[in-house]
Amino acid sequence: MGSDASLPRLNMIVDALDDQGNVVGQLPRRELPRTACFRVVHVLVVNPLGSILVQKIAKPLRHAGQWGSSVAGYLHAGESYRQAAKRKLRDELGIRGFEAGALTVLPETRMRDLGVTKFIGVFVLRHEGPVLLNQEDAVGLEFLLPREIERRRAGEQRDHHFTRTFLHVFDHVRAQGAL
Repeated sequence: MGSDASLPRLNMIVDALDDQGNVVGQLPRRELPRTACFRVVHVLVVNPLGSILVQKIAKPLRHAGQWGSSVAGYLHAGESYRQAAKRKLRDELGIRGFEAGALTVLPETRMRDLGVTKFIGVFVLRHEGPVLLNQEDAVGLEFLLPREIERRRAGEQRDHHFTRTFLHVFDHVRAQGAL
């Protein structure tokens, strides 16, 4: 289950979805992902050089030690993807405000995760900083050019193993022409 610090996260109430993405009820996050389909948000923060901020996920979070999206997280029950994106940017990176038009919403994507469908709201934030490291969420932050992500992905270097969801989101964002 993780440490005591992770208990509030695991107890948050999320929407349970059917395979089409319709809300069919609510449940504590700790019951995901094996029991119901669910929604998450992923934001890729991109600096003026075109580099993407990735975070090395902290213990005791799922995928600890792996590199993932700039920010990512489950949606609270009834929360929109945009609301969750802003909440996660604030909570994980200390980004509280940004210029109008800096946050680009992309089409939702989906992937299978432990036998259920994960519905993913995807955003790109053009941001030159600053960003803060929230040690409850990440143990490292790094800006990488897309070609460096591809190089590391091909080699799957032990110290730069990316989460499956990040790679799915990265491919989705590139297919949308947003990088």
